[in-house]
Parts: sequence; C-alpha cells; structure tokens
Amino acid sequence: EVVRSRRRRGTRRTTTNAAVKRRPRVRAELEIAGPSVFDGYWQAAEANQIVFSEDGYFRTGDVFEIPEEAGKSDYYRFVGRSKDIIVRGGMKISPDEIDGVLAGCPGINAVAVTGFEDPVLGERIGAAVVPQAGHVISLEDLTRYLTDQGMAVFKLPEKMIIMEALPVNATGKVLRAELRQYFDAS
Repeated sequence: EVVRSRRRRGTRRTTTNAAVKRRPRVRAELEIAGPSVFDGYWQAAEANQIVFSEDGYFRTGDVFEIPEEAGKSDYYRFVGRSKDIIVRGGMKISPDEIDGVLAGCPGINAVAVTGFEDPVLGERIGAAVVPQAGHVISLEDLTRYLTDQGMAVFKLPEKMIIMEALPVNATGKVLRAELRQYFDAS
C-alpha cells in the first residue's frame, strides 16, 4: 500500500490508494514526486528501478498511517522505515513503537526490537537488550512490562538476547539488519 504526494507550484495534493484512504491506521509507504525531488542516481539504472515507481514516484522508505483520533484524519503519522517494519502473520508492526515503550522499562540501558524469520508467521519479534549494570532482565520482564503498558499481544517479543551494546551506525541509529542476524543464527 502506498501514500503518494506530488508538489506543484507551492501546493500539495496527496493521494492514497483506496485501502489507505478508507481506513485509519493502515500503514503505507510514502512516495513523492515533483520539481524538488531528484531525477535519480547518476548512471545507476538498477538503483533507480528500486527507488522509483514505474510512474516516477520516489519511494521514501518512510511508513505513515492516518490517525484514528477525531479531527486528525487530514494528517499522516510517521510509523517507521519500511525496511524496519516487522510483518508477523500479515500484521505490520513498527519496531520504533515497541522500542519507545521498552525505553521506559526499569533496568534497561538500551533496547531495540527486530523481526526474525519464522516459517509459519513470516516473522516473529526479537528484543536485543543492554541491561543497566547490576540488573538482570528476562523475556518475561519485557512482556509483562509491555502488557502493563497496553501493548497488543501480537506485538510482544518472543525471543530476547542480552548485548553489551546495540550495533549502531555513525549517527547512532540502530542497525536492525545486524540485530536480525543474531536472532536468525540462534
């Protein structure tokens, strides 16, 4: 599913496919086009086929949804990156949402969730935890905390690993692809 935006002469017209337009909380990738969007990567036809749709929209990789709250249906809420989205049994789950709630869990210094392969559901959720010094954290502690915070059961992690530090890039963003490797290997 796709949310599209085209900018022309200072006005913005946003179109969405029917599924996104009808239902709030349907998550879709934002695609954009217009004079401020670059024409493509230089001498990189294969890369351009990946990042541009057939009709010229740039695939941002950002996933948005229409909020359910009254009076906010004209806005899009950022959900996460399309490459990071976990698809568990057909449900699209934002790891950023779970990370944000787990950040408040006592005894945790850092945490990030990612999807890992599952033959039945497609993906399951794994949590990588950096505990605070002297704290012992279990998977049950995480799931209990998330449940107490109102997290839906299908968003609960089913596997946990303890790490000394999360893998991050130069800007401090968690490298979820590297995290996934730890779960796929176990």
